Amino acid sequence: MTKRKKSLFRSASALILMVSILAISFSGKAETRSGFWTHIEQSAAYNAGKADFSEYSPFCAANGYSNTCSLKVADVDFSSYTKVSAPGGILYDSVLYAAIQREYLSGKTITLDREGLFYLDSMMKKRWLTAPMNGFAYADSCPLNRGVYFLKTSEDHYAMMAKVGEYIGGINRSYYYWAYRPENDDILYKETLFEQPESLSITVDAFSGRPNPVFILKDSAGIAEIVHQIYVSVNTLLDSSVKRTGDLQCSQSLGYRKMTVSGMFDSGDVPNSSYKPSIELCNAAITYYKVSPVSSIMPPQQLYDPQQRLEKLIIRVCCRLGLTATDSLGDVQFCALIPDSLKDFNSMQPDRPGVRGSGAVALVRLGRDRIVFSVRRAGAVRMEVLDIRGKRTVSIEGRFDRGEHAVKLGGCATGAGVYLVRVRAGTSVIVQSVPYMAF
Repeated sequence: MTKRKKSLFRSASALILMVSILAISFSGKAETRSGFWTHIEQSAAYNAGKADFSEYSPFCAANGYSNTCSLKVADVDFSSYTKVSAPGGILYDSVLYAAIQREYLSGKTITLDREGLFYLDSMMKKRWLTAPMNGFAYADSCPLNRGVYFLKTSEDHYAMMAKVGEYIGGINRSYYYWAYRPENDDILYKETLFEQPESLSITVDAFSGRPNPVFILKDSAGIAEIVHQIYVSVNTLLDSSVKRTGDLQCSQSLGYRKMTVSGMFDSGDVPNSSYKPSIELCNAAITYYKVSPVSSIMPPQQLYDPQQRLEKLIIRVCCRLGLTATDSLGDVQFCALIPDSLKDFNSMQPDRPGVRGSGAVALVRLGRDRIVFSVRRAGAVRMEVLDIRGKRTVSIEGRFDRGEHAVKLGGCATGAGVYLVRVRAGTSVIVQSVPYMAF
């Protein structure tokens, strides 16, 4: 492996193990679901020893001592002091547990929230996690404290549980990451790592004497780009170097001072709060609020935004779309409020009607060594695979007939990591974005 390839591998895999692509469609199969489950040892009052994965939401048992998860049929039962049982069958995998401990948990404290779930979903996708099927004997029970369990549910589907933490004290608790496939196949990793909202609210702090404008972004491609980067930017499990101390220091002068983004997350991992999370950005820094900024329930998280990556992405998308806000004082152009130093002038022109999402090319899947795509109208196609820093690692260009094509990547895109696939067909740019892991 060359020095250049090794460098690409290290820089990409240190951040996240997924790909954001600009045109992709899936087969329509049901998506794997995942979440956290808390086992409270020997507490029949809370029914904390049983789980029903078909009924669970991601964070239903992650907070407090009570069982907040629905239970119709027990897929797995931890009530015994010595064993774990499952009516559909269960087995354990000590080798996988050792690998997860060594590669993903060592030196980290997994938080039972959105960031922890996104991190573990990414890691399971890196492993292309699947359930053992043919040739593996699922028993009625297996020994307790084996770390990773695979089981068959009451619906004859597959699930897995991996122990990611524990608390030993007055009431001992074990914390498990779980994944459940609501179809009868063995795939236990999520292809789509986050749920995309219908819109984002972006407030630009720039005025004095009139309300700051609130811009509503509804373009699905732009939302996907921004939300993907937000998930990466606020996740210290992926990159602990983005942690910082001290409050966000923004300019107090006239003109652009900061922007606030909300609507990208629901409040699922903060169920006791009526406030949706938000972030503030300025001066290459992020303040991440999980609850209202005026609340003292949960202090905000202070983070770096290296090279103002997230802030400049939001500016680039909103300027490209020509975003406008209207209030009682008239119209305000988003891009007119932003200083030139933060703008990418190659992306300043708004998209022309009929160009975005024209559907000339659709990526149908990404494999370990190739891109498979469907051409709907014959013609010239150019693809660029970029790493997280925007450096091009692969460039594919040629004329393709209508139909499906597979192009091998060779050894150019080395290692799993964050990649961006930009697809151009003629004068069109395919900009619909769906997260996907490959390579």
